[in-house]
Amino acid sequence: MKATILAIGMIFPAAAADQAKIAPAIPADGVFVTYGDHSIVLELKGGKFRYWFSSDAKIAGDELKYPLAGTYSTDGDKIVLKHEKIPGLQGEWAARQVDGVLTLWRSDALKIHDEGKLDLYIAGKANFLRAGAGLVLVPTTKTADEAWATPQVRTLTEEESKALEERQQQNPKKENP
Repeated sequence: MKATILAIGMIFPAAAADQAKIAPAIPADGVFVTYGDHSIVLELKGGKFRYWFSSDAKIAGDELKYPLAGTYSTDGDKIVLKHEKIPGLQGEWAARQVDGVLTLWRSDALKIHDEGKLDLYIAGKANFLRAGAGLVLVPTTKTADEAWATPQVRTLTEEESKALEERQQQNPKKENP
């Protein structure tokens, strides 16, 4: 039996054995995703981007037509999307290698991680690599259009679900972006 984890941006202190190895990286073209309470698909290609966003929180008057498209710039490990409809936190990303996989992080995710409150593998490494972690986008082999049309969900075996529940009880939730 499988359980589905709905909250993607869960934050808990990480156990040392489960911590991912994270290092700054150089941004590269690709399609990056996160799915859950809010979903993002970001395509970077040759200095241009396409961006999709949805959230379970609805803002009155926020009826944007996606994808948003524009250009982006890079500076070291930073990516800045140039579009007036993309707010600062969603428009600025930092490239990080997570156990050898290129990922994109919002600046607030870096801060939360530095404070020791972000456990990327809370629902398992495979789930992280499939669905991202809320404030952290992971690469996908799908095209951007396919990634938006067919979101992934985190799924756990019954054993993984029990282990996750135990970890959550031991480490009460501190924040949920």
